[in-house]
Amino acid sequence: MTDKTELPVKDLFGLEYWPALPAFLISTADEAGKPHVAPYSLVFFPSYTNVAEDDDTPKIISLVIGDYDTYAGAKESRTYRNITSTGEFVVNVPTAKIVECVNTTVFPAEDKFAASGLSPEPSAKITAPAVAECPANYECELLRVEEHRWLGEILYGRIVAVRVDSSLRDLPAKDRMAPLAPVYHYAYDHYNGTYYGLGDILLEEIDE
Repeated sequence: MTDKTELPVKDLFGLEYWPALPAFLISTADEAGKPHVAPYSLVFFPSYTNVAEDDDTPKIISLVIGDYDTYAGAKESRTYRNITSTGEFVVNVPTAKIVECVNTTVFPAEDKFAASGLSPEPSAKITAPAVAECPANYECELLRVEEHRWLGEILYGRIVAVRVDSSLRDLPAKDRMAPLAPVYHYAYDHYNGTYYGLGDILLEEIDE
């Protein structure tokens, strides 16, 4: 028997909001073309590889937009309104080098690009801008929205273009993470958070 202590389920041992997850920047534009950027951690890749029955499986990204205070809060966010009105968004992968800029996008601002020091740049296939300082950008067209009230709104986007910095393009898969230097956000309570960098390689399988 291990020496463990039972704790209340309510706060999930400090994971009431979520454990450390990769932080992404979601960039959008409204119908007039005004750019916007905001940070999100509940971003997943439900379809990321081909399946045997389909050599061209659509590559899908899902994004959860929620609000801690009201069920309707998610729909009031600029990110939600921009995506549902234009049908486009970009998932940008920030690096540890710009973590302070990423954190600045958490706070309200009329122009979050200007407030954070980040720069919008044209995308390849869609109107919504990408974040220039992020070395990887996934351009998405909205597929559908699922309403789950307290679980948040789940938006599914089909990836129509992927752009990466030239310095990353030709690296073998196992060598990409270190220079990409993704950021992990730990939301340990409602208003605060801590950011982590990618840890050491714990196990590496080498093809012979």
